Amino acid sequence: MKNSKKFILLALSLIFLLTLTACGGGEESSVEEGHGSELEGAVIVDGSGTVYPLMAHIAEEYMTNEAAGVSVQVGRAGSSAGFKKFIPGEIDFSDASRKIKDEEISQLEENGLVFDEDVMEIKLAYDGLTMVINKNNDWAVEMTEEEIVNMYLSGTYNSDDAVLWSDIRSEWPAEEVNFYGPNENHGTFEFFYEVILDEQDIVKTANLQQEYSTLVDLVA
Repeated sequence: MKNSKKFILLALSLIFLLTLTACGGGEESSVEEGHGSELEGAVIVDGSGTVYPLMAHIAEEYMTNEAAGVSVQVGRAGSSAGFKKFIPGEIDFSDASRKIKDEEISQLEENGLVFDEDVMEIKLAYDGLTMVINKNNDWAVEMTEEEIVNMYLSGTYNSDDAVLWSDIRSEWPAEEVNFYGPNENHGTFEFFYEVILDEQDIVKTANLQQEYSTLVDLVA
């Protein structure tokens, strides 16, 4: 684990150097590769809330052990929101829990940036999508994919989307299902909507939030 962390930090250091060179307009730099302590300036990172804990840790390690003169600010506006800031050049790095879309690549080109030349996509890790239930729910401990998809689809059980657990399985309590999830700014929502729900409308009763910490409190 220690070696892996060191590799990530070194890779991040190299990216910073390449960014500085690209923004230097061809001027020679007095900073030699490997001397991160001589670097100064600010780097702004924003995007995926899923990637945020990892990137925040990398940023802290980088500022502490690699380049004390560099300030790295890490936000968590969401994957889509991050791309919207990155494309016009408002931030330096855009974290995402999904691949960049074709229309976003086109927007980059409109701003004079060529994907895979001026902009690099770097794979940091794999993440997974999971369903979480309240600890007091002792009946829905196992559900089929069909049951999950149907309960999230608008209009499956009734027009107002007030779904009862007993609608899903008759032996379950006649209690309303409270739906929570990340909002449209997040790649997690986009993946769920596009891949799991096949771009069909999600239930109107879903309470979609920006902050994952809020979702944890709501479900708990």
